[in-house]
Amino acid sequence: MFVEAGLQPLAYATAKANGLNDIAESLLSESGYVEDQIDIPVSVSNGPMGVAQPKITGTKEWPLSQVSLSFFEQALAGNFENLQLDEEPEGDDDADKSKNFGDDFEEDNLFEDADALNDEGWDLGDDDLDVESIEEVDEVEVEESGALSGELGAWVRNSRCAAGYISAGAFEPASQLLNKQLGVTQFEPLRSRFLEVYQASKLSYPAFDEASSLPSLRTFIRNDPTDDDPTQKPLPYVPGFDTLEPKLHEAFKLFKGNKLADAITVFRSIIYTIVTLVVYTEEDESKCQELLSICKEYILGLSIELARRELPASSVKRNLELAAYFTKTKLQAAHKVNALQVAMTQSFKNKNFASASYFAGEFLSIMPNGSRAETAKKIKTKSDSISTDAIEIDFDPYADFDICAGTFTPIYKESPKVSEALCGASYHASEKGKVCSITKITTIGAPASGLRILA
Repeated sequence: MFVEAGLQPLAYATAKANGLNDIAESLLSESGYVEDQIDIPVSVSNGPMGVAQPKITGTKEWPLSQVSLSFFEQALAGNFENLQLDEEPEGDDDADKSKNFGDDFEEDNLFEDADALNDEGWDLGDDDLDVESIEEVDEVEVEESGALSGELGAWVRNSRCAAGYISAGAFEPASQLLNKQLGVTQFEPLRSRFLEVYQASKLSYPAFDEASSLPSLRTFIRNDPTDDDPTQKPLPYVPGFDTLEPKLHEAFKLFKGNKLADAITVFRSIIYTIVTLVVYTEEDESKCQELLSICKEYILGLSIELARRELPASSVKRNLELAAYFTKTKLQAAHKVNALQVAMTQSFKNKNFASASYFAGEFLSIMPNGSRAETAKKIKTKSDSISTDAIEIDFDPYADFDICAGTFTPIYKESPKVSEALCGASYHASEKGKVCSITKITTIGAPASGLRILA
């Protein structure tokens, strides 16, 4: 490189210093000089020069700042105790520096200059700004990514009830709506009903030729298929209202056949149908409210009776109490006589004659004639002659009280209580926050705006 640059003396010195004698002699002969005429410094001619090595001096122990795991690192490590998203590590030097940095501004009083406060040297673009002349802009409806459109979108926009959202397949908004309206927190029991409502408003026509690749024709079923008025808001067809009465009769038959657990299942299915229903008249809405009350009373009464039947023979006092509470549920007269007869019989067998006389009198007020009435008259006559109770129970037939659907105990007027929003079941205040034992889907005492099924 030195030769090409015309620096033969430097090229010779480099070759000589690095032991390249052949190259040095060649360069020397070309120059017309002899070696004795060349004066090379001793430090260069003694041999190859070594590469200078950097001298590193340091400490064996470096000061380390304390490192803390981030929120996500703690979560991945399984450390869920004291895990907070807004937690700040202690001893943050950067925070201290930031604080001192702000203090410097306060101490320097950088904005004491009046001219600087006016910002006259800046063009902030506010010279011709007229705020008062700006007119209000109408709110623009923006369709979010993944939002429903077309017929399904119209159903969601036009629906005030959860059923409209379910029909459109918007299960998540429907669940949120049910939670706000009724305090629904358990949605697994509603799974089959959700799918039923969703599928009922969809129709598919398969291609005529099964071998062809033509896709099926799909359409939607509206609540009123004959209504083609574009000014009307389309709503989906939601099934179920016409099944409520047949289901109620089915539950009554199961009650009469002593299939109490099956009857409770049918009563709950009526509740689940009403929750995800749409009605179009106030009369139908009132009918649904009445059915909810009926279902609540029957589920409560049958649950009490099933609990009584599961008691051991030694729990006589609790047996008598549950039999008595069963008579306080608001059943139809034809069914209430069964509850009264159970309480009457159990009280008489266990020598609670005063209670047996009361239950016999209630029985005869509903069914004064017949073979069962004759038995009740005999029990009443015998009980009135003794008129004492051998076992004291927590039951006052003349007191006004509700029955806690969770503990099956009385809730007197002075006692604090809570209720659930769907069917109005009453509970002791200690039951707040638990899942309602009547509906199995709502939370006791949850804030709720109330059932909304009227379109």
